[in-house]
Amino acid sequence: MRTPLIIALVALISLTETTNAEESPISVSIAIPTERSTNRILYYRDKTTHFHVIVSNISDKPQRIWHEGCSWGYYGLSFEFADEHGKKWTANKKQKPWRRNFPDWWILEPHESFVLDVHFGDSVIWEGFPKIGENPQTVTMRAVFEFKPDDESEKNGIWTGRVFSQTNTVTFYQSR
Repeated sequence: MRTPLIIALVALISLTETTNAEESPISVSIAIPTERSTNRILYYRDKTTHFHVIVSNISDKPQRIWHEGCSWGYYGLSFEFADEHGKKWTANKKQKPWRRNFPDWWILEPHESFVLDVHFGDSVIWEGFPKIGENPQTVTMRAVFEFKPDDESEKNGIWTGRVFSQTNTVTFYQSR
């Protein structure tokens, strides 16, 4: 799936880091809408408040990625934060019961990308995003996309590894 419209409308935060960048066929970046400048600002409005994470296959071979609709893929995306005082923490999806669960994946063709909507305002799904408050909170943030090797990923030929987006400064605001 190509995303030219989304990329044209947001500041695309790219440059992927990995523990061994030249070995990873996958990259991850964060796309955050900007307001009247290049400031990256996220407003808490309601549980639909979101931004985008772009996952790309930067290799010349198709890659299988766990779909977030199954337990193997649901917990693959997280975010690392640090505030101005050096406090660090992580935002993750909350644990949830799986009534039906089976392996499912996306296939990313060479140089293809897909977009994940991150509904950070939905406290039923996410825990760890900066707290909603009266004062803005400016933090550094980066996305972490990680799948650990296991029997299912090996059996289904799923990409495993850990990649990071570029670390950027983002300000979280209460809705206006």
